[in-house]
Amino acid sequence: MKTILLLLAASLCSTLAYAQTTLSGKATDAITGEPVIFAAVALYKQGVLIAGTETDFEGNYAFSPIEPGTYELEASYLGFAKKRITDVKALAGKANRMDMEMSFEGIVLETIVVTEYKVPLVEQETCYSNCYITSEQIRNLPTRNLNALTSATACWGSPLEAEKDGGQEIHMRSCRSCDCAYYIDGVRVSGCSLPECEEPEAAPARPLKPALPPLRAKYFPNPASGPFYLRLEEGLSRLAIRNPEGKLILETGQLDMGDHEFSAENWAPGLYLLELHQGRDVTVEKLVVAR
Repeated sequence: MKTILLLLAASLCSTLAYAQTTLSGKATDAITGEPVIFAAVALYKQGVLIAGTETDFEGNYAFSPIEPGTYELEASYLGFAKKRITDVKALAGKANRMDMEMSFEGIVLETIVVTEYKVPLVEQETCYSNCYITSEQIRNLPTRNLNALTSATACWGSPLEAEKDGGQEIHMRSCRSCDCAYYIDGVRVSGCSLPECEEPEAAPARPLKPALPPLRAKYFPNPASGPFYLRLEEGLSRLAIRNPEGKLILETGQLDMGDHEFSAENWAPGLYLLELHQGRDVTVEKLVVAR
């Protein structure tokens, strides 16, 4: 009888130790220290996926309860290099912790060099055409009157109107001065000073579009290592799946309501983005593929 009681006590202690063993931590940017939210975190043991989760708004993750032992942690997120930590000890009955710093992995673009660009000294932009007068042309003309300058281009001026204001306003044929835009040394200037040419009041702001209701769809299992399923309570016009680099992995046409099976058997482990299209509305979900 005593032996049976000892065995029951040992079994109870082992169960309590297993139930209290946890592993948690925080994923942060290695440069700024800011939390990396919604990063996919996978837990492996001897190369076999045990569980998967994602970080919250504070960058925290947690696996509970787990069996004591040695694990491997892997975190991935779009724009960051994949972070993998080996030899993670999970002591029995302990709240084990392992924080992770993730490094940004950007795309390097080639250098763009602007060799030369010359802005005309005077540029007149009408409703129908663009007219230019360069500084060299102005120096070769016998006048400095604005209307005389414009008449030297394809945009003819109005000499009669020029006599009324002494050439202070620019009068274009079939166009009021405030109907045109003028640029001097690349700087936009007003085309008129008349009250009727004042800028109209800004139109009232449009009301914000109400938020779209959440898409009624489920996908499982997540993480996936082979087949995974998409359960739709309403149809989709298109489904697109992309890898962390943004490359299109899978694309379908219209999907009806119900269960749809897909295979991730040949996909590389990591985070994938599911684009669920309903007409012009798009919902993006995250899927973790592990081995």
